[in-house]
Amino acid sequence: MSSIVLIGSRGMLGQAFPDDRVIKLNRPEIDVTNPELVYKNISVIKPRVVINASGITDIPFCQSNPDVAYEVNLGGAINVAGACRKCKVKLIQFSTVFSGNANIYTKTKIYMEKILPEITDNFAILRLPWLFAKENDKKFISTVISCLKENKPVPVYDDEVGSPTYTEDVTNYVLNNTDSLHGIQDMANKGEVTRRQWASKIAEILDYKNVTFNPIQRKIPMNVKSAVTSGIILRDWREALEECLG
Repeated sequence: MSSIVLIGSRGMLGQAFPDDRVIKLNRPEIDVTNPELVYKNISVIKPRVVINASGITDIPFCQSNPDVAYEVNLGGAINVAGACRKCKVKLIQFSTVFSGNANIYTKTKIYMEKILPEITDNFAILRLPWLFAKENDKKFISTVISCLKENKPVPVYDDEVGSPTYTEDVTNYVLNNTDSLHGIQDMANKGEVTRRQWASKIAEILDYKNVTFNPIQRKIPMNVKSAVTSGIILRDWREALEECLG
């Protein structure tokens, strides 16, 4: 069976890809900012598909370190796409759902989406919104659970609406549909919620009562609306969340 290479398996999304279905590459064997090293790995392995899940997703870090963010998120994607073109390999690249105000992280993805199709025509770019994971989720779910355990208010932005999306649903779909994926598409679990509604559902599933909230002010421009209503729609986010927390 033809192989699939995954670049960036240490991130929250990358960790959801099963070891028996992909060849996982990370530093030191590969560095997406080094085009020669990227090409060497792909040309030696000769995979059928390369999935690029690498990147810096820490928005405050990207905002404070724009050069690093562009080098990894934009330059790295360009290097992987170039190697895939040379090796005649399909590329599946992840992006983000964006609307309105753009921070540095979002800008790296916007520019990537513009440049990638100029490098290779054998690609799929999948825009993902609010991700959550069963393990090593260091984002919203972990924050909510920590607050619930300590009986503290959950910090939330009151103006955000999005589609919570389970990493395992994403990886299962991608691995089962590598041949049919093409172009730029949104992908998410079905439904849209506010941060308060999402946190309330987490509390309900975990049987915590009387969840409280602490509205916080935004210091960095953010995507206020990350809800997905078209594209690749996976199962309802509530069902996925119950499985994740079960």
